[in-house]
Amino acid sequence: MTDLVSYFIPSYNHEEFIEDCIRSIIKQNYPRIELLIIDDGSADCSIEIVNRLATECETRFERFLFLTQENRGLVKNLNFALKWANGEYFAPIASDDAIFSEKTTILLDYFDSENVAGVTGGYIEIDRYGNKLRTIVPSNGVWGFDDVLVRRARLFAPTAIFRTSALRTVGGYWEDIQIEDRAMWLKLTHAGYTVSTTQHIVAYYRQHSENLSKSTVKMIEARLAIYDKFQQNALLSRVRSIDLYGAASELAEVDPKMSISYLKMGIKQSISSIFSKSFFRAIKKILLRK
Repeated sequence: MTDLVSYFIPSYNHEEFIEDCIRSIIKQNYPRIELLIIDDGSADCSIEIVNRLATECETRFERFLFLTQENRGLVKNLNFALKWANGEYFAPIASDDAIFSEKTTILLDYFDSENVAGVTGGYIEIDRYGNKLRTIVPSNGVWGFDDVLVRRARLFAPTAIFRTSALRTVGGYWEDIQIEDRAMWLKLTHAGYTVSTTQHIVAYYRQHSENLSKSTVKMIEARLAIYDKFQQNALLSRVRSIDLYGAASELAEVDPKMSISYLKMGIKQSISSIFSKSFFRAIKKILLRK
């Protein structure tokens, strides 16, 4: 019997892209799919577009639900979708991304043991007009917590499918964390699950100015907040340092004072990290700025 897969689209002000996203799920060559779409307070025409596609969705999917609400935030909606899902597998996808027709079929083959909590593949990055920018392909592999922590495992949210039971076993998504995808990979592997990657390209990731804020300060704070969820050790301290050096590099030209502050914080976290490439890169950026 073919297992049911639950797709979830959190929709927010993506009237240009939402139809492409939905149609890419409709076109999956895998038969048993249910779809939940939650519009989280869009001020554009997203709701009208989804309503126009509702009959087609009801025909294609075993179960279809479209909800509209005032803005609650992505992570709360992910947890709602996880409770709603009847599928053995759970696949969230942003409303400005799209997936290849064979994504579901390909990735489900990699759930070859109950310990595999999630699978991801490669993607093609596109601009807001659909033009191809670059192709990102991970290594084939099966990964644990340390691999995810040091980013040896390259895991890409637009391509992901999870085992629903694993997500529920770890308690769903942390609602006080902004970078929910990385947090979940760490949460799952910390609980003893593994995650797998394949070189198959299965999704389009859209790069545009309305994507999640790229503010360096916000992003580094969000990353550090994830690490606070785990028991501290030498490896975690080193990863904190690497992230802080990365922020120092990004800020070197726009905010030298903050850049140096992050550099110092990185050294304080792990003195051995001063031998890392990230440290020397940050130093070079700061010195060139001066």
